[in-house]
Amino acid sequence: MERPGPREKERKLLVDWLAAMNVALVALAVLVSPTHVHAVDPTTCYVDPAEQCYDKVGDRGRNLDGIHNPQKFKPFGGLAGELDLVQTWHTNPGYLLAELSHAAYLPEAEVEALITLLGGQMKHFDHIGRQAYLFSWPDLGILVFRGTQSSEFQDVLDDIKVVPVPFRGATVHRGFMEATATLWAAFDLWRVLMEKASESDDVTMVVTGHSLGAAMAVIASMLHPFDALVTFGQPLVGAQLDAAIPADTRYLRVVNGADNVTTVPPAVLGYSHAGELISIEDRSGPALPVGITLINADHSIVNYAEILRQDPNLFPRILPQANIDN
Repeated sequence: MERPGPREKERKLLVDWLAAMNVALVALAVLVSPTHVHAVDPTTCYVDPAEQCYDKVGDRGRNLDGIHNPQKFKPFGGLAGELDLVQTWHTNPGYLLAELSHAAYLPEAEVEALITLLGGQMKHFDHIGRQAYLFSWPDLGILVFRGTQSSEFQDVLDDIKVVPVPFRGATVHRGFMEATATLWAAFDLWRVLMEKASESDDVTMVVTGHSLGAAMAVIASMLHPFDALVTFGQPLVGAQLDAAIPADTRYLRVVNGADNVTTVPPAVLGYSHAGELISIEDRSGPALPVGITLINADHSIVNYAEILRQDPNLFPRILPQANIDN
């Protein structure tokens, strides 16, 4: 067996160093993140529009709470009910999917109250801290994976397993793959999704998520055929992803400004992005990192949703228009 030369040894040392630095930065971000436990009474908050249950979105979510505590802010704050949701699906699907990704961070009771108000149904999947929701309307199913919560140690473990492994014809981040596959198997999500898809001949199936949830959505698209895969603030997931994601799944990767989570893990580990890049930006321009967590304020899902709400033309009208108003 041929011994590695000096250049190969240097490359391996660099890769190992970058992987270690990535782990250290993620651990630092989690340790210093100001986790906020926020809970409201959904029986009053969502029934009475005048009830002020959540914080107002200050600075359009470009702050520490916008990054680390999206549960403090009410998703769909500008919508009054089911009819608004129908219009939003037809006119601004990007905003709808961003707000559902935001909603996944809230406690289950609040999510259920919100989806009921919006005329839908939901199923919640939670296995050792890894979470997803299936939101359903007539002829529409949206699977949403929850992003990283610093209070969930399992999320941290999933984030830092950066060494890629073979999976479904691609190479993928080991932690993202394990998180998705474990949750998938625990609830037999293939069967759950097929049951939804079989409700009629016109069911539109979408998978989405933010941050860690975005990465899990990518892995899920390798396990089940979806009409669309839409991610927000997605880190790099692996390589050769186009070979593993069905060709008829429309893959849109939404990146806000200088969101630096979309640049990790480092490409030197063999990672590369796939999908159709949708670049958006806050009207104030790219943000700087907030505090010592080094996570850029553009990563806030609250800010993603605010930008898409204000300008529907940023997101392409390519998703099949499901009939959720019947």
